[in-house]
Amino acid sequence: MPDILGIDVSANNATNPIDCSKIPKDKVRFAIIKATEGATFEDAWFDRHCTSARAQGFVCGAYHFYRSNRNGKQQAENIIQHIFTDGRFGKGDLPVAIDVEELKSVTTPASIKAFLKELTVCASMAEDKMGAKPLIYTAGYVWKALGNPSDFIDYPVWIANPSAATPVLPKPFTQYAVWQYSFKGVIPGITGPVDLDRFNGTEAAFQKFLLK
Repeated sequence: MPDILGIDVSANNATNPIDCSKIPKDKVRFAIIKATEGATFEDAWFDRHCTSARAQGFVCGAYHFYRSNRNGKQQAENIIQHIFTDGRFGKGDLPVAIDVEELKSVTTPASIKAFLKELTVCASMAEDKMGAKPLIYTAGYVWKALGNPSDFIDYPVWIANPSAATPVLPKPFTQYAVWQYSFKGVIPGITGPVDLDRFNGTEAAFQKFLLK
């Protein structure tokens, strides 16, 4: 089974603009691009990265950095406004990802429960908007800190587990959709290190995973 590989980028990769025309298409099929964060923030390079990637035929995804001190409804509204307004995302794109890694406001069992409740609101609103469940990006240590909840067992997982031979999934997950396998990729057209990702499945599964 051939690897279906991708990258994920944000404004942090834009010190020098990414030149997607130089990215080898035999090595990269998709690009997941930071779009939003918290309740109001939009990544300044989101549109430019998307336009450049699409012009070269890459499949695009978008991700939202979830903030523990903002409620789920506000964050979902930020996703909807900045990712889906004016037909920015839709058919043929990857499902939007919600990046769950920042837990500064999650310090007690009560705050964990509240965090998961708000995250459920955000994920449900995103799902209603795009007609598919969003990806949940996380790492094992993050999910463990949340008590290994089963609330999102039916959601596709984008697991951060760099430098491992195979990804180690946090409980209770048993499979993953995307594996972020390196933070230190070297790709022509991108200055400095870039995150590398691998889709878990065949070409047919990849096509089925895209938004309809």
